[in-house]
Amino acid sequence: MKSEEPGAFEELDPADSGQAEAQGSAPDAHGASPHRGDRGERLEAANRRRLDEPSSGKRHKKRRKGVFDARRVRFVSFVVIAIGLFVTSAFCILAIWKYTSRDTAWRALSTLGVVAGTMFIFTLINEMFGASMEE
Repeated sequence: MKSEEPGAFEELDPADSGQAEAQGSAPDAHGASPHRGDRGERLEAANRRRLDEPSSGKRHKKRRKGVFDARRVRFVSFVVIAIGLFVTSAFCILAIWKYTSRDTAWRALSTLGVVAGTMFIFTLINEMFGASMEE
């Protein structure tokens, strides 16, 4: 079976295998045909390297340590935002049932937005600066 695309590999037909062996272009033990040329050898070498790599699937990249401990900063950010969300939702429920003014609910929502934005930006800035470490 031949492909019309330029640079495509030719597959050997089982009926032609006797003729291919007679011409000396039979596939080797790994299924590679000598008529593939240099590109085929490079692809096989790349496949072997891929098989030799650890199977975690992750590439190791450098991670920033942060000025302060990044895990603690994320935890504190999460806790502050979670508490703010709880308090804001309580004020909004109270405003719905007219135990507080609507103005209080809007102030609580805007305060939550400012606090959450501040914590988010602080977390990003903390992780941008500081020493880098290997994962």
